[in-house]
Amino acid sequence: MFPTSTLCLAQDKQRRRPKKNTEKEKRSKRVLVGNSPRSAMEL
Repeated sequence: MFPTSTLCLAQDKQRRRPKKNTEKEKRSKRVLVGNSPRSAMEL
């Protein structure tokens, strides 16, 4: 649970940043959160 929460917080910080290569970021996020159970919740 702790590592997943830290990843979510890091993703939130990235979302706040200006949009750059949104498609690539979304793909990377899906890959990172793909193994976590919250992937279904966020997607």
